[in-house]
Amino acid sequence: MKMTYVTLNQEMARAYRGGRKSMMHILIKPQPDPDMKYGGVITMSSDRKHEGVHYFYSVDNVFPSKHMYVKCSYGGVGDQLILGTTWAVHEQFDHLRPIDLPFNSFNPVCTWSYFDGDDKPDGFGKLRSGRFLPKKLRHHMPAETITVLSAERVQEITEEDCYLEGFEYERARIEKLVNTWSFGESKIPDFKGKGIDWFHALWDKTPRDKGYNWDNNPYNWAIGWERRNTK
Repeated sequence: MKMTYVTLNQEMARAYRGGRKSMMHILIKPQPDPDMKYGGVITMSSDRKHEGVHYFYSVDNVFPSKHMYVKCSYGGVGDQLILGTTWAVHEQFDHLRPIDLPFNSFNPVCTWSYFDGDDKPDGFGKLRSGRFLPKKLRHHMPAETITVLSAERVQEITEEDCYLEGFEYERARIEKLVNTWSFGESKIPDFKGKGIDWFHALWDKTPRDKGYNWDNNPYNWAIGWERRNTK
């Protein structure tokens, strides 16, 4: 079983902590050629070099057709994701680099992260990026087993997937009712597309290389640890 470490920002860690996040969408690198069309999925391979889950692309009306195999570096169904986020340890260790923090089974260092809450407990020191969490401290972070993996265009995301990404439908519904309520009104507002609007903004505000924004509709990995309906 492969174990891969990925990081979430504060907003996504909060969604996970609240039980609202069970999926993430991650840009595929390298991206397929723009002229290539998404083809099929190879889930098994006897070739060790190409073992695992791959995605197949081909060009229409070309013979012989061109092929591109892209292996998901985050693993396949059945593999495990270790989720990381911004963290901190006691302020007495602020002078130490993450790799130099003391840790052993007899005297484990106490760690806080956004998975525990938005506010640090008293006595904890500076915030540290999830990117620099040492392997020896990753057992403090949650781990999930991948049950969903597919290659998709970013604009193909569904309302269901937005819900699994962490969109707060109930909060949006309440805000909508407060803003539009009038005496005697009982109809619940239609929220079709609201989750997609939220994800559109989320995707574009996440730092990425130029050319991979929502309007360019790049390919991404849809990775989840909760089953979803078949599209």
